[in-house]
Amino acid sequence: MEDIVILKKLEFFRGLNTLELAKINAITHRAIFLPDEIVVKEGTRGGPMYIIKKGSVAVSKEGNILARLGAGDPIGEIAFIDKGPRSATVKAEEDTVLIEIPDDAFDEVLARNKDIAYKVYQAVTSILCERLRDANELLKKENVLLLTSAG
Repeated sequence: MEDIVILKKLEFFRGLNTLELAKINAITHRAIFLPDEIVVKEGTRGGPMYIIKKGSVAVSKEGNILARLGAGDPIGEIAFIDKGPRSATVKAEEDTVLIEIPDDAFDEVLARNKDIAYKVYQAVTSILCERLRDANELLKKENVLLLTSAG
């Protein structure tokens, strides 16, 4: 039940009820990383998404630390969704316990549960729109627009 509470806090799963979250939780695994172990490596293809249960990680791109993440934060959600290359390297900073959601098992859950798939993709679309709006606001300050059409 503790992991379901953690999953419920993720933006991807915000519309799911407890029974639907239990279906996601049923496919998760526990992953443990020691300090300086790499969780995901920049440029590698897709794979699982993780949620930090305990500990912390550093997110870096081309060797530059971009962020530090802790309990409740997701790792690898972009490549998890689009199956593309990892956009950054994530390394454990201390003993870190992660909830691992395998991408292939997750895809199977979505294929078998259309209501879950709809809610997840609706949340992902909303998240992406929010990130795009934020990126446009940052770029507007630089007099550059990511989207040129009205919207």
